[in-house]
Order: sequence, then C-alpha cells, then structure tokens
Amino acid sequence: TGAAVVEANEAGELGIVTERDLVRLIAERRTETTAAELANRPLVTIPATAALAEARDQLETLGIRHLGVSGRDGKLIGVLSFSDILESIQYTYVDKLEQTVAERDDALGKSQENLKLAHRVINASPDAIMIVDANNIIEAVNPAFIGLSGYSAHEVVGKKPHQFSSDRHNRDFY
Repeated sequence: TGAAVVEANEAGELGIVTERDLVRLIAERRTETTAAELANRPLVTIPATAALAEARDQLETLGIRHLGVSGRDGKLIGVLSFSDILESIQYTYVDKLEQTVAERDDALGKSQENLKLAHRVINASPDAIMIVDANNIIEAVNPAFIGLSGYSAHEVVGKKPHQFSSDRHNRDFY
C-alpha cells in the first residue's frame, strides 16, 4: 500500500498517512479532517544501513506497517513497508532460484557430456561390456559383446544376464 509522510504538527514532527487511512476517512465522510490530523505519529524511522530483517522485526514489534528510512545525516530519505520487504524477499528468492536452476542445468549438461564420452569409450572397447542396473537388469551392451555373444542388443536389453548362460560357467559368474 502507498503512504505519504506529512508534517503532523507545527513542531515539525513527522507522521504517516496511508491509503488505508484515506479510504477510512472517505468511508466515514470526514471531509474536514486534515492530513496532519489523520497522520499516525510519530513516524518511526530506521537507518538506511539497517538490514531488512531488522526492519521487519521493528514493524512486527511495534505493530505498524510503514517505517521511515533515514540517511546518514538522519534526514528522511524514504518509506519502507511490509510489502516492500516481501517484494525484496521475493526478488531475492527468484534470483536464487534462477541461479540454482542455472547451476543444475550446467551440471546436467556436464553429466550428459560425460555420459556421451563414456558411451563412446564403451562402444570403442575391444572387450565385451554389459551394463546392468542395481536389479541386475541389462541396460546396454557394446558392439564387442554383440560380436562375441551373437545376441543383438534388442535381444538382451531388459533381461537378466543369467538368461543367456551357457554350461561353461557356474551360477556365481552370472
């Protein structure tokens, strides 16, 4: 919500008038009320160097929705609201999420490159190679395996190695 800082009295004390205050004023048809009379005061301020968490804590502790922000010289330089803090957190979260996704995409790209390289090495090997998963299901075989065994990749992928056993090896081999 928007807010305006006003001089609330002749002593120069600052106060704040929010959109909510103005809507209430209109709803109550109080046409003779001035902004200075309507202002919540005194305007609570926080230094521009303060962390957003400190500002949030002060807003919650005092039960207010807006803080004045003061510069190094103590003069008011802006107004901060809960919605500003949430928006800042949202942007920070989205930036971090985008960074995390980009890092994941980079890692995934490198993994894919490594897998392609491993695939080329396995296919170029003169040794017969069979790749099985944790459940001992054949996932892939290389050309040397196909040449040595006489089975095509289509015939063995998805099956267990023991299904292709000969009488030459014991059960532990498979």
